Amino acid sequence: MDPNDYRQVRELFHVAGNLKDAEQADYLRQVEEQHSGVIYHELISLLSEHDADFARDEGSNPNAYRYIVPAEITDPTIENEDEDGGAISKVKTSPPTRSLIGDATGGESSQIASSFLLESQTRKSRRRNNAWLWITALLPTAFIGWMTYAEVNSTMKQAVRDELRGVSDSVSHAVRRFLSDKAHLVESWTREPAIQNEIHQLVQMDPNQSDGEQKNRSRDVIARQLERLSGIIGLKFAIWGAENGHLITNYSETASKFIRDERDIQSMIRRAEKGEVVIFGPLRIPKTNKGGVDTPEMGAMTAVRDENDQVIATILVTKIGMHQEFSRMFFDIANAGNLDAYAISETGTMLTESPRAATLSSSQRLDVIVEDIAASLRVADPGTLIVGSDQGVFPRNSFPLTRAAKSVTKGRSEVELEPYRNYAGIEVVGSWRWNSDSGVGIIIERPASQAFATVWIVRFSFILLGSLLFLSVTIAAAFLARATAAEQAAIHPLSRYEVVEEVGVGGMGLVYRTQHRQLGRETALKVMIGGTQKKEDQLRFDREARLAASLSNPHSVTIYDYGRSEDGESYCVMEFLHGLTLQEVVDHSGHQPLGRVLFILRQVCEAVAEAHQKRLLHLDIKPQNIMLSLDQAVGDWAVLFDYGLSKPIAPSLDYYRSPSAKWSGTPMYMAPERFHHLDQVDQRSDIYSLGCVAYFLTTGDTPFFDTDVESLFALIINQSPIDLTTRRREKVPTSFENLVVKCMAKSPEKRYQNIQEFVVDIEQLQAAFPWTAEDSRRWWHDHSSIDKQNRVPMT
Repeated sequence: MDPNDYRQVRELFHVAGNLKDAEQADYLRQVEEQHSGVIYHELISLLSEHDADFARDEGSNPNAYRYIVPAEITDPTIENEDEDGGAISKVKTSPPTRSLIGDATGGESSQIASSFLLESQTRKSRRRNNAWLWITALLPTAFIGWMTYAEVNSTMKQAVRDELRGVSDSVSHAVRRFLSDKAHLVESWTREPAIQNEIHQLVQMDPNQSDGEQKNRSRDVIARQLERLSGIIGLKFAIWGAENGHLITNYSETASKFIRDERDIQSMIRRAEKGEVVIFGPLRIPKTNKGGVDTPEMGAMTAVRDENDQVIATILVTKIGMHQEFSRMFFDIANAGNLDAYAISETGTMLTESPRAATLSSSQRLDVIVEDIAASLRVADPGTLIVGSDQGVFPRNSFPLTRAAKSVTKGRSEVELEPYRNYAGIEVVGSWRWNSDSGVGIIIERPASQAFATVWIVRFSFILLGSLLFLSVTIAAAFLARATAAEQAAIHPLSRYEVVEEVGVGGMGLVYRTQHRQLGRETALKVMIGGTQKKEDQLRFDREARLAASLSNPHSVTIYDYGRSEDGESYCVMEFLHGLTLQEVVDHSGHQPLGRVLFILRQVCEAVAEAHQKRLLHLDIKPQNIMLSLDQAVGDWAVLFDYGLSKPIAPSLDYYRSPSAKWSGTPMYMAPERFHHLDQVDQRSDIYSLGCVAYFLTTGDTPFFDTDVESLFALIINQSPIDLTTRRREKVPTSFENLVVKCMAKSPEKRYQNIQEFVVDIEQLQAAFPWTAEDSRRWWHDHSSIDKQNRVPMT
């Protein structure tokens, strides 16, 4: 297929792969009618090998399918391997995870554990030590902890009970005294001679005659006298005669009618005439004839007596700041003790302004606004925790009263330590008292989470102590068990390294992040599983370490140690690389600035040039094998790694070569001659791969797409990639494009003949496409949100 056919197949495959079976069948019939047989048959071939579930899994976790199981391809004389030594197969299977600790099933993981960290030699001893240490340490501690917790829990409950009972008793007494004082204060005003004289004249008036002028004069006199005595301007009053009913008031007509129609007003008048303390409200009295509700009003009602101590009238006085003072008492109590304190009526209506309710309302955790709380909010249990702005959602009149409100309105005085829901659905404990003389209930509550915070802290502390003790026992058991194998551990070649975590698995072994125990240096450890690999693979592993260790350029990965244990594991300790691979850089930010492409190529060329000077070929140069990080002085810093496929240029060199006729690497970055003339590859093959890397960085895409292995081979061998300008979707200068095209020439004779020639042209272009350290720092800063996981070379 030519590139156009290839692009059509890819587009058709993307559409068909997302269709259901019935829809896909109809779609394929349309494709067969509209396209050539080659395209149709290629599409059918791809779909037959397509696994939609696998594709979704791979898309959500690409690293899980990075390593694939070796499999034979069509041509038995050519074995195509990926970067990890596994042949490219149409069947992708995730390899089993291998752990340093080992697993219950044994196998390769257990073999690694036994020889690498000596786990199998110490596991039984550790279990035995754990059992004895648990019996002697954990069980007594658990028993003592339970006894202590039970005692602390009982003590704390008693302390909370005493605190709530004491506060509620204190508030109840203060409320009773406050209301009584206010009633007696109003009564003292009625003894003023001027007030008594005016009220006496009103009482003596013939009820059948209406003297408006007399009433107005009396109203003004009484209002001035009350304001003089109270020091409050604008107070309101109403007077009822002992037998003649309503006499006079300075309320508005609407408010006066509201008071006269109040269902308990006659009962309150009779109680006042008997000399009882009578408190009016709090009620919300209409402020105008046009409607609207004023702030809650609270006042005192008392009998007016003549010189013979006979009741001649009853007076109600409001707007004397009584409700504000009443609410302030509860505010002070609540703020002083971090409590919720409020008063309720016998109908379950909250009478005061609760600071906790105001806070919840302001944060939209209560279903009423702040202005509607006092003398309006019904203290009902919403049945659930209110967490948002839900005005009107909870019909409070249809919900039952809270545990406290229900009890106190029945005249009970109790303390409840079992958590119950309050008016906002919050779990609380509380205490309440009922004042029968004033008809007011007092409720004191505290969130259960705060009331028993100390108990929960003690419980958490014992849990933490038990966990620490368990951990200590486990560590001690492990230490004792490991001590029994100290002699073997001391002579093991990898005892100097502490394994931090497993970071990769490939066809040739495992990769771990480790730390040198004495030097503290972070390293990457590759371990080849002994006894499970072919001799050829072991030689290839040895070759990678030897070849990479011979290189000293700072842009090549550094090898620190290499060897083989008595059990046959080959291992290699190397530099642990931090940053992002070029593949990840492009995945996150798309195609790169041309200056940056040249800057990175120049550094990678230094590493490749050193290898070529030592007569070595890398043969697996690709974005996934180049790590990019930020050096504050230089800017972008590229490091080339994974020399597992390296080979000598000259056969006479004393390095291992694969005896079989096979090629290895990642096809889309391999030079064409490597598919048919393995023995004819030279340094120009690495230059071709560098050109592919430049193409990838410039366009954000690979030169060729690998939908099918055979089609990919044909494209690489016979077709040129799409030009940079088309792929990048913006103009790429001819000089830059010529550089990449020359690297990727199909014929080695038309490419750069050595790295030095390539570097000369790169340096000439860098003047036209600069990239500075500041540019690098800016890019890394702008992409600081990218998850920069530690990276190590994978085998």
